[in-house]
Amino acid sequence: MKNSKSVIVLIAILIVAVIFYVYLSSKTNNQNIDSEVIENSEVVKELQTTNNTNTGTDTSTKSESKSYIGIDGIYVVRYTDQGFVPSSIQIAKGKSIRFVNQSSKGMRIFFEEQNENGKKEFNQPETVANGSTYTMSFVNGGLWIYYNNTFPSHKANILVY
Repeated sequence: MKNSKSVIVLIAILIVAVIFYVYLSSKTNNQNIDSEVIENSEVVKELQTTNNTNTGTDTSTKSESKSYIGIDGIYVVRYTDQGFVPSSIQIAKGKSIRFVNQSSKGMRIFFEEQNENGKKEFNQPETVANGSTYTMSFVNGGLWIYYNNTFPSHKANILVY
């Protein structure tokens, strides 16, 4: 009888420890979304200058925005109450971007109409709340201008080469 009580107590302690560990792990993962993104203001300035001056098809001056790559290899664009961070990013064809809503607003990514790439079909199907994400892969090159449909004045762009 004494042995069975000890086993039950031990099992209960293990269950509580596992639940506590899972809780801490999930909380840490949610807080680390920001740490996946290294904000480098010089890279953002360079990208904005490059995007404003590059209108040709020369890819020799284009490079991926490596400072915004998450630990899983997917680019991360954060949506905050002030807008998209970064507001301009360059990626190669075939790469993906994860849009993370870190604002108090809903987020629904819409692309400006550009017929040559059929971008309208890639609009985010539903609005997501704070903490949610939307991931998209880019197979067509060009300049992708997008905005939050729930707050249209927040615009940004992606140069896919």
